[in-house]
Amino acid sequence: MAEERQTGPGLLGNNWILLAIVAFGAVYASFQTPPLTGSRPAGVQLDLHDHRGSQQVDARLWQDPLAATVEYAKVEEKDQVHKKNPRAHSIEEFTEILGERKPLVVGVTIPGAPYTEDSELRRRLRYAIVAALNVTGYAPEDSEHLGYFKHYNILRSAEELPVPTVIPFEWYERYKNTNIQDANTKWVVVLWIDESRLGSQGHPLWYLVSLLCAFEPQEFPKEKITFILIGPQTSGTLRNMISDISDDRTSAWQPKCREQSMFSVLENSFIYNFGATAATPSEREFTTKHINYYRSISTDDDLAKVLVEELHQRRGVDPDKDTPSQLAQTKNLDHIAFVSEWDTVYGRNLPEAITKCFIDCNSTASVNTPPPPWAHYFSYLRGLDGQLPHTKISDVGGSPRDQSGTYAGSKPDSSLEARSADGRERAEGQGQFDYLRRLAGQIRALDEKLRRHDHGRIAAIGILGSDVYDKLVLLQALRPELPEAQFFTTDLDALLLPQGKFRQSRNVLVASSFGLNLREERQANVPPFRDTYQTSVFLATQLAIRNGWLHGPSSADIAKRTGEKLGNWLKPKLYEIGRTAAFALPINEADRDLEPLDESRPGDPDQCRDDVLKCNYI
Repeated sequence: MAEERQTGPGLLGNNWILLAIVAFGAVYASFQTPPLTGSRPAGVQLDLHDHRGSQQVDARLWQDPLAATVEYAKVEEKDQVHKKNPRAHSIEEFTEILGERKPLVVGVTIPGAPYTEDSELRRRLRYAIVAALNVTGYAPEDSEHLGYFKHYNILRSAEELPVPTVIPFEWYERYKNTNIQDANTKWVVVLWIDESRLGSQGHPLWYLVSLLCAFEPQEFPKEKITFILIGPQTSGTLRNMISDISDDRTSAWQPKCREQSMFSVLENSFIYNFGATAATPSEREFTTKHINYYRSISTDDDLAKVLVEELHQRRGVDPDKDTPSQLAQTKNLDHIAFVSEWDTVYGRNLPEAITKCFIDCNSTASVNTPPPPWAHYFSYLRGLDGQLPHTKISDVGGSPRDQSGTYAGSKPDSSLEARSADGRERAEGQGQFDYLRRLAGQIRALDEKLRRHDHGRIAAIGILGSDVYDKLVLLQALRPELPEAQFFTTDLDALLLPQGKFRQSRNVLVASSFGLNLREERQANVPPFRDTYQTSVFLATQLAIRNGWLHGPSSADIAKRTGEKLGNWLKPKLYEIGRTAAFALPINEADRDLEPLDESRPGDPDQCRDDVLKCNYI
C-alpha cells in the first residue's frame, strides 16, 4: 500500500503571511526610538533642615519653587521655629541682605493653585528663568536650596487677620562677563510671587507697592532698588493692573512710604508681560506713570489673525460674512464650533476674537450678540478629568495627567473609554467626562442637522483653553465624532505631539507666539522648551537682565529700542502637529522667515550673540 504524502507547501509554507508580519514588525521596531530609562537608585529622604545661610529649603533647580517652600514652612511652623528665632524668614532679615548686595530684584509671577497643571507651569517657568539667567552670565549661589520670607500684606481691611504670604527667593551671582561690565552688576535675586495673592483683592499694583516699601527700613530713599516684574501670567491680573493705574492713591497706609504716592514708588520699575494675552489699548497707560512696560507674548487678536488667514485661504473654511441672521435662510455655509473654557478671561475672549477676525480683523467693535449664524459657542470648566491634588487616576476614571503632573498616556486606564466596561461615563462624581460625551454628541447632531437641511457643515472646530490636559481630552472626544472637521488651537505645547494612546492631535493647527526655542544665538546651550510660554519668559528674562542695570540718560533710548524690537519680533507662528513633531507653516509673504538663514543677514549672528537687542529676528 502506497504511503500517503502531504501535498502543498512545506512546514513553513502556510505561515508565510505570519513570517512577513513578524519581519515587518522587526524592521519597524528597529526604526523606533527606545524610551529613555533612568538608572538612579531611589534615595532616602532625610529631614535634616539644618542648612546654614539664607536659603534653607531643599529644592533642585527644576523643582516647583512654591510647593517645596510651602511644605518646608509648614514643618517649621509645626516646630515653632519662629519662637526660637523671631527674625527667621522675616522680611527685615531679607532686607539686610538686599542692602549689602544691592541686586537687581526680579519678581516672577507664578500660579498659586495646587492643581497638577499649575504645579507643572511653575516648574516650566522656573526652568526657563534659570536657563535665561545662565545664558546672561548668572549662576545660582546655592543650586540645591531656596530661601523664603514672609510678607504681611498691609492691603487688607481692619477686620482681616494679618496672614503672611510665603515668598520663595534664590540668589544668582554673575560668573562670566557679558556686554555689561559694571562691577555693580554682580547679584540678581529672584522672588517667586504667587499671582493669586498678588491679585487676591483686585489690586496687584498696590500689593507690589506694599512689597517694595517693606524692603526699605526707612522712608523710601531717592536711590531705590531696581525692581523688575516678569509677569503677569494671566489676562485677569493684567486687567486689574490697568485698573490700578487709574487709582493713584497716596501711601498713607504704609508709614515706610508715607511721603510717596503709589506711582512714585513704582517709578522706573519694569514689567515684562510674558503670559497675559488679552489685548487692551490701556496698556499704554503704564508709560504715562513712568513704568517701563513690555509685552513678550502675542495678543489674542494677533493669534486670531493668523488662524483665520490659514483656515480661510489655505484650508477652504469660508463662512459667508453677509448671510442673513436666520439659520433657516442660510445655504451651504462653513460653520465653526468654538469649544472654550468659560472660567478664565482667556477662554472667554479668544472665541470672540477669532469670530471678529473672520468678519473684519481690523475692526475694533465687539461681536454682536447673538453671534453670526455660522459661529457656534460651546463651553466647559477647566479640569475636565476631575483630578484634584493627591487624587488617584482611578478615582476620576482616567486622565492624560498623573498625580505628579506628568503625561499619563501610557497608563492602561488613562483613556476616555476606560471609565467603565461599556465605555460610557457615569453621570456622577467630580469628573466631567459625561458632560464631554454629551457635548460631543451635541456638536455632531448640529453637523448632521446642517447637512440634512443643506445648510452647510461644521468645517472647523476650535479647542480654546489654557489647560493642555483638557485640550487632549477634548480632542479625544471630538475627533472621532467629526473626523472631517479641521481642528485648531493656540499655544504650542510638546504635550500636543502624539504620544502613547493620545494620537488625536495629528494635523491640528496651532497658532503660537513662539515655537519651543529662540534662534540659536539666544537659545545658546539650552534644549527646546515644553511650551511657548517658556520661550516667552526666557526672552523676557534675557531682556530684563540686560536692561535692568541701565540707568541715566541712556535708559530712555534703551526703553524705546526694546519696545521697537519686541514689536518687530512678535510675529505669531503657525504649526501643524505631525506624527513626531510640530511643523512650521508659512503664513504670508509679509511676515519674516520662519527659519531665516544666518548668511542672509550679514553680521547679525555675532552681534545677536553678544547683545539680544542687536538681533534682527528672534
